[in-house]
Amino acid sequence: MIEAVNAAHSVKEVGPGMVGGQAVPVFEASVELGGLAKGSAAQRRALEKLAEPFAKVELSLAEDGLPMRMRATLRLRGRKAGALSVELDILAINVPTVAVQPPPPDETISEAELKHLLGSRHPAKKRGRIVSNDEI
Repeated sequence: MIEAVNAAHSVKEVGPGMVGGQAVPVFEASVELGGLAKGSAAQRRALEKLAEPFAKVELSLAEDGLPMRMRATLRLRGRKAGALSVELDILAINVPTVAVQPPPPDETISEAELKHLLGSRHPAKKRGRIVSNDEI
């Protein structure tokens, strides 16, 4: 993404924004679709038929210059013209990973035991399977 923004036709600051409760500057770039597209040549050609040649990319940057939010918007062509937007928040970088260990076997139950416990308490069943409250 950084390479695509570095090769952008235009970049401008569009104002302050908020990401994770932090005020950040927001930049907008007009990026050639070819700079964003990954995949086979056939997939890239199909994307070029579906979308306008330039995508709008918005970047919200932290004080240290690292990206905190990225939004890419493609303008779609044809009878069903519209837009497709993808947004990604990056709220932490270089956070140490935590090794999660499974509990010891004497502190676990099997899936069958869980279904039995839930089935005896749960008021609704659907086609012989346990359903969540959202499905009721």
